[in-house]
Amino acid sequence: MTTTLTSPSRRRRLASTVVLGLFLSLLFVVPASADDSPFRFEGDGYGHGVGLSQYGAQGRALDGQTGEQIVEAYYTGASVTTNPTSLPAWWTEDPMPLWVGLLEDESRLDFSADAGQLSLCQGVLDCPAESLGTPVPGESWSFRASGPNQCQFYKGETPQGDPGNCYARILLGGSTNTRVYFEDNDEVYARGEIVIRPVPNGTATFHVMAELAVEDYMLGVPEAVPSWQPAALEAQALASRTYAANKALAIGDASSFSQSVKLDCWCHVEDNTSDQVYVGWSQEVYSGWVSAVNATAGQYITHPDSATTEYGIILALYSSANGGASETNNAYWGSAQYPYLETIPDPWTNDASPHNPWSKTWGGNTVASAVGLDTVERVWVSEFNPSTSAKTVTFEGYDGGVYATTELSGTQTRSTFGLKSHFLDRVCRERGPYDDDGCSFFEHNIFNINAAGFVGTLPGNDYDPEAPMTRSSMAAFLADGLNLPGTSTDYFPDDDSDPNEAKINALAEAGIVIGFEDGTYRPNNSVTRAEMAVYLTRALELTLPGSVPDPFPDVPGDSWFGPAVAEILDLGVTVGHQDGLYHPHEGTTREQMAGFLDRAFLGGF
Repeated sequence: MTTTLTSPSRRRRLASTVVLGLFLSLLFVVPASADDSPFRFEGDGYGHGVGLSQYGAQGRALDGQTGEQIVEAYYTGASVTTNPTSLPAWWTEDPMPLWVGLLEDESRLDFSADAGQLSLCQGVLDCPAESLGTPVPGESWSFRASGPNQCQFYKGETPQGDPGNCYARILLGGSTNTRVYFEDNDEVYARGEIVIRPVPNGTATFHVMAELAVEDYMLGVPEAVPSWQPAALEAQALASRTYAANKALAIGDASSFSQSVKLDCWCHVEDNTSDQVYVGWSQEVYSGWVSAVNATAGQYITHPDSATTEYGIILALYSSANGGASETNNAYWGSAQYPYLETIPDPWTNDASPHNPWSKTWGGNTVASAVGLDTVERVWVSEFNPSTSAKTVTFEGYDGGVYATTELSGTQTRSTFGLKSHFLDRVCRERGPYDDDGCSFFEHNIFNINAAGFVGTLPGNDYDPEAPMTRSSMAAFLADGLNLPGTSTDYFPDDDSDPNEAKINALAEAGIVIGFEDGTYRPNNSVTRAEMAVYLTRALELTLPGSVPDPFPDVPGDSWFGPAVAEILDLGVTVGHQDGLYHPHEGTTREQMAGFLDRAFLGGF
């Protein structure tokens, strides 16, 4: 996050008889307390958007694509390989090579037999032959730590055997007719074995893992909607199996876990969203998922780039839904780009996902506090990634009475405000007095000029921000905001039926408008940006030279509007367009007009 403070610009030096009173009352006005009117964050997608989109996979499946076609579409240059020959022996020959973290840093594990009869043992590495108990349904058991690497099984409150180390197992016997229930996470496990290991940090805690065959693990992964199309479920099964294998192969055989792995979870993958969710037995009731796992058994997603794979197995990242195009791992995490995690267009996600679009609202005070400013007036996506996700989000407001900006990355913005994704389209301000200006980039300018009396004639509660600002409406805004006195003189012959005729005459009386060479005012014409510059400098009663150096490449300094444009550029009232030009003959919209007025008369930004 970066914050920039900016001192007031030199436009504050102005002094004129027409606007002096206005300046004295409004100059440097910063609210005494933050405006808590809410900001609405609007976007698409759910999750990081990297790799496979689960809703996109469902959309593709409905469109007739196979599971293999789906994963090869999301992972650029990858292919599906059955039982790759490159895999190490420990992975292919060990009947239960995968260790899954179920509970970490526990001092007590409460469990019971959900079905069948369990076997308990405790030892140094592998359990000794003797059993420390055979729990059956209806009995309450626990495993408790009483000191660093000192633990004991309990039946109810009765210790079983002698205290020993915290290396233990709960044996399921290789049949799903024997199942164990964990009170701590409310889950039932029926496959593999439950392994307990001490946390090697001197504390009286232990980790709890499941030691599993790969396909047994897959049956307990609930990362897809079971009722979805078979091809979507198969794509998810391929991604989930591949993800787990990549992580496990990177860590290595459980017999040689590093100290950091033992401290973390004594596992290859955890059972939560830090890796992917594993719930065990409860997932096996869904026949669609079981069929997808069986249909893809032994299949992995591979890629020839050895630098970004493990034995050819890719890091098969996936999320619920992207924002219409998949994200790159580099854009989201800043990591070195993987060749198979590129941005691809994904209209299938937009068609299938209930998360496209989404919105979330936060109060103005909360937004300001979250980014370290006193007040926030505008939030906008200032830079997008190729996937259309937010790369940079800018927060503008005040800090200590001084204009300040803070920038967050799209990823930081998502984390800070709890957004579904970083595919952030826009941020809208929900406050009065208008119903339709909340998503305008110039909303805070519209709000400011209205509060200062630049109201004009408006229909109902709408501002119509993107509509052209007519010369009639411009007169109304300026006459109201500057509180110009009326006049009995009728300056123009073509505004007699215009509702703002009196205000047009007031501007003419003040010398702010002079009309066209034929004596007309043309009230329905759009105000050009060239005219806007001239009107503002006249309203500010600035004395301009006859010519100046060209202020923009498309604004000659000796043109009728060149000196005025140069002055409002120098005063910070305009910075031109992003292309470095001013576009003097382009029409001014009503929202742009608000920006000009706020910056010129109220010290806004």
